Amino acid sequence: MAFDVLAVDGRDLTDEPYVKRREVLESLVVEDTGAVTVPKAFFGVPAADMLEVAAQHHIEGIVSKRVDSPYREGRSPWWVKSPVRRSAELAVVAFTGPPGRVGALLVAGYRDDGGLELAGQVGTGFSAVMRRHLFEVLHPLVLDAPPVVNPPGDDQGWRWVEPRYVGEVAFREWSPGRGLRHASWKGLREQVDVRATRLPTVI
Repeated sequence: MAFDVLAVDGRDLTDEPYVKRREVLESLVVEDTGAVTVPKAFFGVPAADMLEVAAQHHIEGIVSKRVDSPYREGRSPWWVKSPVRRSAELAVVAFTGPPGRVGALLVAGYRDDGGLELAGQVGTGFSAVMRRHLFEVLHPLVLDAPPVVNPPGDDQGWRWVEPRYVGEVAFREWSPGRGLRHASWKGLREQVDVRATRLPTVI
């Protein structure tokens, strides 16, 4: 996959605008061989619309570039990667953290056979107020045993709770056995039946 071209026949192109480098790159690709592929570029389309299309086609995300930007190594405001983020409503089944606040949560979803299966861990996206609030509502629900069918081998200080609360969790990817990747807390969901929570689908 070729995304950019920096030089051709000894001629440095890094100071040329991206739109010019793109033209040169496309002129170098021989379509019949299939050895090098240049991802299609879309000009003048809002990033939000492109992200929606990427999600529909199960693509990891998009890269947005300024068409007048030169090429520079490293991070740059001219070249921004935006990952597709999915979300799911999941049951809160465990928490950990110092006294008085939540540091991280374990979340789960119900399987078709009625078993509550662990989906993964969430440790980011909490405000200080939310960390304290979650402790207040979860601490009275502490259980002696895990309510899930697949508790982790090492409890790592998790305090298991009765699954009464549902939270929305944003994430990049989910797969059985590996759990959620890049998960982030979005908030508690009111008036959602915990029995209606389901594991994310595999994409």
